Amino acid sequence: MPLPDFEGQVHDGPQNGDLVTMTMTKPPCKECSVLYGLVTLTDADGKHTGIANGTYLHHTASLTFGPGREMDWTGGGFNCGPGETPLMANIGPGIASKKPKAPKAPGLVRSLLPSFGVKVFLLGLNDGGANWYTDRSGKFKSGYYIRKFDQMFTEFEAMNYQPVPKQVYITMEVEYIPNRPKDYQDVAFVMPNVQDCKQKVDFPVPGNVFSKESKGWIVPYDGTIVSMLGHLHDGGTDIEFKLNNKSVCNSTASYGTQPDFVMKGSSSNDTWQALSHMVDCNDAQAVKKGDNLTITANYDLNKHPMRMGNTGEQETVMGLAFLHIAHK
Repeated sequence: MPLPDFEGQVHDGPQNGDLVTMTMTKPPCKECSVLYGLVTLTDADGKHTGIANGTYLHHTASLTFGPGREMDWTGGGFNCGPGETPLMANIGPGIASKKPKAPKAPGLVRSLLPSFGVKVFLLGLNDGGANWYTDRSGKFKSGYYIRKFDQMFTEFEAMNYQPVPKQVYITMEVEYIPNRPKDYQDVAFVMPNVQDCKQKVDFPVPGNVFSKESKGWIVPYDGTIVSMLGHLHDGGTDIEFKLNNKSVCNSTASYGTQPDFVMKGSSSNDTWQALSHMVDCNDAQAVKKGDNLTITANYDLNKHPMRMGNTGEQETVMGLAFLHIAHK
C-alpha cells in the first residue's frame, strides 16, 4: 500500500542531476508488528520507473524514533566500536546500556538524535530488495514493532539521467499484524560494511576484478537472523556471508532482468543493463553470542561495467549487507 500522508512525496527532479531530500513521514501503522516492506520509485500513474525512463533510485532510508527508544548499539553498523559513531552507525541491535554521543549529522537528524534513540526501519534501493522482518515461510514469529508514539522520517536520493524534469513518487508497501503477540520477537537491523569505521562507505575501484572482505562483526547476543541481503553497485557479482568462517548465504546480483532496468543507447555497446536484483537469504539462521560474521563483496567489471555518474564521471562502489536479527 502507498504510505499515507507522505508529505512532499512528489518531486520534480532536476535536469540531469541528483535529487536528495529528507522529510517527515507518517508510520504505516502504530502498535503493530511489520512483517515485510518494499520501497519502489514510481511515476505519476503508480508504475515502477527506472533507467529506461532515465530515473534511478539510489536509496531511501526510513527511520523510527520516539520516547523510550534507546540509541542503537554502535557496533553493528560500520564495524565500529563503542564511542566510534559516524553518521548512520547507530543502526545495530538497540540494546546499549548507555546512550553513545550523537553523531554529527545535518539538520533534522542532528536535532533528533540527542533526544531519542533511532532505529532503521525500511530501506529502498535500485535493485528492489525487500525488507523481511520474519522468515519467508512466516513460521518464525518475529517482526519490526512500531510503538504508539513512534515517529518516522525518510531520506531519499534519486538521479535523473535525461535533460528533462521528471516527476517521481516514493511508494512504500508493508504487511503487518496488529500489536505484538507475546510469542513474537522484535528484530534489529545490522549493516556490515567492507569499509572500516572511519572510512567512507563508498570507495573507488582498485581494479576490474577484485574482492573485499569486512572485519568480523561479533554477535552481541543469542538470536536468529531472519534475512540477509547484499548491496552492491553496478559491476558487483555477489556478496558472500560467512558465520564463524562457514558460508551461510551468497547474495548474487542480476542485471537487466526487467525492461525498466535497461537503457538503450545508439548501439548495443551503449546499452546499459543496470543491477536489477539481489538474491536474499530468508531462512531462519540461529546465532550465538560471540559468533563472528563477515561479508565479502566480489566485483567483476569485465562482466558488468560500473555505473557512470549523471555528468559522465566514474562512480564509486560499495559492499554492504543488511541483516535483520530477531532477539528477545
